[in-house]
Amino acid sequence: MEKREEYQDDSYLTLAAVIAEVEYGDIVQHPWGMELDKLRLFAVAVTGMLNVFPFILKSSSLNRDQRIIIDGLSYLVQCLLIRCGSQLAANLLFEPEQYSELERKIPDKLKIMRYEPIFNAIYHDLGVYCSSKYCSKLHHMSPDEKPDYFLRFVESTNQPKIDDRFLIMNSIRDECQLGLVEVNKYCPLGETDDLPKNLETLQEKMEFARMVIDRRAGEAIENA
Repeated sequence: MEKREEYQDDSYLTLAAVIAEVEYGDIVQHPWGMELDKLRLFAVAVTGMLNVFPFILKSSSLNRDQRIIIDGLSYLVQCLLIRCGSQLAANLLFEPEQYSELERKIPDKLKIMRYEPIFNAIYHDLGVYCSSKYCSKLHHMSPDEKPDYFLRFVESTNQPKIDDRFLIMNSIRDECQLGLVEVNKYCPLGETDDLPKNLETLQEKMEFARMVIDRRAGEAIENA
């Protein structure tokens, strides 16, 4: 944070710093995405979205976990969403090329493939953490993330496989604690198979995410 000024004019360096903070640091104590000026935040997010495919390919070639990239971009897009609105956030996800000097176009199919992991990460995290606040409409159940302490004394060849499955309970009867979802409808955060396939639907989904973040962040401030 002390050297943030050194990163200001280089979107790649700022992107790397944000991703590192999200994965290895403390993004609550060092909220890059909320403290960068809006123009710089936007430029960094554009840089990230334009390079999703190269970053993921590079991570795969080095046998590194690509979720680090996805989580970092998810954070940046959510910061942009809450600070600049759902229209800009959706446009950025769908076609960042329109904000670049590069004269290139990619098919809609590739656009969807590019934003799918970031969108899914946003909705998954919001679903998990929003429902954890005693919501009866949506509930995520997943195995304990921490392995048994004594597994550290077992040879790697005998280690059990990690169960990363999770179950989502989405109620059509219960009320949304935030008042954003009607009683006779399912919570969009629990509709994991409902990926938006066009810009209009993507913006609608991002607007719902914005409202969730806005309400829950407001509660967090009040309860702090």
